[in-house]
Amino acid sequence: MNPAWLLCWRNFSSKMKKTNKGFALIEALIAVLIIGVIGFILTDLLLRTFKGSDKTRLISKVVQNGQVALNNITQALRDADVLVCWTPGKIVILTKGQASRYSFAPPGPGVNGYIFKNSINSIKAPTALQDYCTDSEGDFTDYFTFSAPVKLTDDSPAGVSVQNGSFSSIPQSGQNKDAITIQFQVGPSVSAGSGFENQLGGSGVIDFKTTVQLK
Repeated sequence: MNPAWLLCWRNFSSKMKKTNKGFALIEALIAVLIIGVIGFILTDLLLRTFKGSDKTRLISKVVQNGQVALNNITQALRDADVLVCWTPGKIVILTKGQASRYSFAPPGPGVNGYIFKNSINSIKAPTALQDYCTDSEGDFTDYFTFSAPVKLTDDSPAGVSVQNGSFSSIPQSGQNKDAITIQFQVGPSVSAGSGFENQLGGSGVIDFKTTVQLK
């Protein structure tokens, strides 16, 4: 017969094994739960990081395009010898005998709006400066040729879209020459769809505006 102490040891050992098995299962469940919670937190952090990065890139692209275009037109007006004419959609300036036209091309279905510049080259002297302001390039083919448009903003599908652009004149008193106000809005490419309103201040666009005093 086995001694009494040996029987007690076997009983204790058996209970410990059962107890250890129970603890191992609980520990495994707790470990799975902890890993799940950590995974959820990390996934949320990564999504927030990616969204923040996308927002930063979008704002940077819109601001860069708008500011480059605004600076280009502003500098051209400051250097101009003559403001030949202006309408809400375009201006024509004369600088050292070279005429240039700045215009807004509005957005359309699937097409980004953009700002562009043309050089107007004289074949023979126009009868008046206002002839440079023709809306139809075919009206003065005997006098002018128009260069291919140079786009001041990126209108590619991955670029931006210019909206609601306009030029306006502010009459000045005394001997001061008039001032020209340039204003337009820039938003994501039309191919980007919706969902960017909150990233761009709720309106989905960024406003650009400045006023240039003519010399």
